[in-house]
Amino acid sequence: VGYAFLESPGNPFDGIDNDDDSKMMSPRFTSTDFDSVKYNAGDKVVLIDPVTYERTLHTVAATTDTVYSMGVMFVIEPGVTYFREGHIGSIVNGVSVPHPTAYDGIDNDLDGLIDENQAIHYTTRIQNGAQGLSFKNFISGAGINDLLIDERRDNDLDEDGDWDVRFDDIGIDGLGPNDDGYPGPDFGEGNGRPDQGEPNFGRTDPDESDQIGLTSFNFFNLTASPDMTNDSLLWGRMTPGRFDVIPPIPQDGDFIYASGYFPLIPSNGNPDVKERFSVSLLFGEDLADIVGNKQIVQQIYNAGYKFPQPPTKPKITATQEDGKVVIYWDGATTEGSRDFITKKKDFQGYKIYRATDANFSDSRQITNGRGVLAFDRPVAQYDLVDTIQGYFYPSYRLLQQVGGTTFYLGDNTGIVNKYVDSTVVLGQTYYYAVAAYDEGDASLDIFPTENSKFIRRSNSGEIITDDNTAVITPGFRPVGYEKAKYIDFVKSANFIGTGKVDIEIIDDKAIRDNFKYEIVFEDSGISSNTTNWSLVDLQTPDTIQYVFQGDIQIVNPLQTISLPAGTDTIYVNGLPYKSNGLDYTAVYDSLVYKSNVFLGNTPIRQGFRLQLFNDQLIKLDTAKSGFVGYSSATKPDYNVQVLFDSTYPANNGAAVPNDYMIEFFNSIVDTSVADTLLPNIARNRAPATPVNFKISNLTKGSNVKFAYRKTGTITTVHTIDFKEDYNGQLKRTWRVVIRYVGANVPLESSGKLNFSTTKPFNRNDKMTFTMKAARINTKAAKTSMDSIKVVPNPYVVTHEAEARLLSTQTSGRGEREIRFTHIPPGSKISIYTVRGELIKTLYHENLFVGDVYWNLRTEENLDAAFGVYVYLVEAGDAGKKIGKFALIK
Repeated sequence: VGYAFLESPGNPFDGIDNDDDSKMMSPRFTSTDFDSVKYNAGDKVVLIDPVTYERTLHTVAATTDTVYSMGVMFVIEPGVTYFREGHIGSIVNGVSVPHPTAYDGIDNDLDGLIDENQAIHYTTRIQNGAQGLSFKNFISGAGINDLLIDERRDNDLDEDGDWDVRFDDIGIDGLGPNDDGYPGPDFGEGNGRPDQGEPNFGRTDPDESDQIGLTSFNFFNLTASPDMTNDSLLWGRMTPGRFDVIPPIPQDGDFIYASGYFPLIPSNGNPDVKERFSVSLLFGEDLADIVGNKQIVQQIYNAGYKFPQPPTKPKITATQEDGKVVIYWDGATTEGSRDFITKKKDFQGYKIYRATDANFSDSRQITNGRGVLAFDRPVAQYDLVDTIQGYFYPSYRLLQQVGGTTFYLGDNTGIVNKYVDSTVVLGQTYYYAVAAYDEGDASLDIFPTENSKFIRRSNSGEIITDDNTAVITPGFRPVGYEKAKYIDFVKSANFIGTGKVDIEIIDDKAIRDNFKYEIVFEDSGISSNTTNWSLVDLQTPDTIQYVFQGDIQIVNPLQTISLPAGTDTIYVNGLPYKSNGLDYTAVYDSLVYKSNVFLGNTPIRQGFRLQLFNDQLIKLDTAKSGFVGYSSATKPDYNVQVLFDSTYPANNGAAVPNDYMIEFFNSIVDTSVADTLLPNIARNRAPATPVNFKISNLTKGSNVKFAYRKTGTITTVHTIDFKEDYNGQLKRTWRVVIRYVGANVPLESSGKLNFSTTKPFNRNDKMTFTMKAARINTKAAKTSMDSIKVVPNPYVVTHEAEARLLSTQTSGRGEREIRFTHIPPGSKISIYTVRGELIKTLYHENLFVGDVYWNLRTEENLDAAFGVYVYLVEAGDAGKKIGKFALIK
């Protein structure tokens, strides 16, 4: 065990680098700096203002010179008077005792340094293999500009330079957009300079103080312990620079360790003028381990206890479907978490844990190198597809700290925000946790960290969960249960996207009945690629709360309400909103905003998510293309392509998402445009030519200009290059090539060549749909009442799904229970003895789970006797079910 100062008072006035963090070539103490010194005429001495601590150089006069420093008078006889400060004054019982000039708060040798202390600033450091501390030489000027000497926390300087505008410019409340409970921008946020309250600056930055650290250590045998009520005696044992040597003889000893002396200046209303003590009690296997732990704890303390942390906990939801448990969550905040220490977005994956008790004891299966159970085994793991996978490789010291084991970072499976457990036993209670973890950093000795798992059962049996934990008892659906679904899937007018949208319903409980939604898209413009999509809630109203009156008002989308006079801020759905002081208009909520994830792990909102099968690649849709009514004896051979020329990119065509029709006639109906491909040679020139066809853009309802050429001798090739407006220029788009066997074969004299393309969703495409919540089909329920059962039947003493004893229960067998399955909501269950005596009535209102539990206690809260019982289920219009079950001792 060891003791240490995590923070001690600072001294920003003595001119000494007490915390030894200087990174400049400032002078360091040597043994001769504590020798006597005399000043000759013309030498420089340093005088210190007792209030401001400002230093002034003074030239020693040729005659007796009287000066004042720190308010104390000094008489200098040039070449005669000796001055000395901070040296070892005596040796008492083998202990070096500093001279009183080392701690009297005065600059006794007029060098501008206050209370140099040979024991603290030089001797003990040399004995431990370090150098003497740095200091400012006010006479030569060396070290004068060293910001890390005499740094302080109550000024506007970031002396240690660790404030980072990219991460720390978050305002005086110390909360940024990535922090939980972030209320929005506040004073100082984003102003480009450090402010008190922001991380790594001033009051939040302990290492921005010139901490004096441990300055004395007094060891004593308990038989000779000092009188703890004698202040003057204890004060003497804390003399700065006194460091006792612990005798090698084993004994029952104790000690006093201290940090002092330090100046306490008047605050004058500045709340940041204060000095702080923080002490830690450290444990370890040996001295090296304790020192290593101290380094870690110090880093945590200096960071304001924001030590390397796992990503933000995901907020999970547990539901069930078809005998399976489904866990889902929104990973946006978690996966964008930034580590406070490394400043990196270091999210790496999720581990999913399952247990049958709230302490997750049955998932604790992994031991450390000493055989001690130390880690839980996940039932599933999802991680990023990147260069990080397999085992984390810690340093030797870190491996010792974690007990000789490591962390598995995953197999590059890809991130999934849903877990389906198909191995559950219906009626058994399960506890789940989704723990996000980071990648760690071996170079900084930071082990990967993952979220904690918290679930607690109170003495009353109530279960309390955290954001990332859930408890669920899967069961049967009620008879007649019809799943949630979507209806009225409608596309907007002029919808051109050829892709498909599927709606995956994840959680029937979260589906909002008859709520209407809209899907909108954005595209890249010129290339027509779909860039993102959004899901808009067309129905959920805004909840408005006034700051002063506290009144609440519900405002439907697009509805406008008048605000009370003088209202500048209102709360909209719990968040502050700056109003215009006159009125407020509710807008549609964007459940998903500009997402570029179209398939797979798309966001889950209000119990469902979209799968968008977008035709991002524009190409010929062969199933909808071809000749119709051609005049030749056989169908002509054709292909549609986009010209690509790597040598002459100017020749290239562009794939545009349109449908076309080439209509053929037996006479001239149009004229092509002249066109020249590179290189500009004869065979690449296509003159304007009268032709017997015309081309229509069916998507835009316009005629298409085109270039035309006919080539070939054995085979006749008709090449048609479409020339269309593309970003304000006439550009080649599609090329149609029609081939005939034989020389100089003309094009068709009748018929049409239709060709369609696949089309990405674009900004003009909109889809609306309506969700229908789950319901009970009474007609189907009536024909399924025989599905209602009692489980287990017979009940023999106990069964595996019964809850475990509470932590407060030290005797007994715990609660007994059976369950009735497939019970529709609105049902009443009456339980009778075989003699017809009613002993218990149960009611059921859950639409989503048809299991009703009975704890085998009567209405009088007495244990039901063993034997045979009759039950009656009355389910309204669905009918009745009568059955029996047995309780066997």
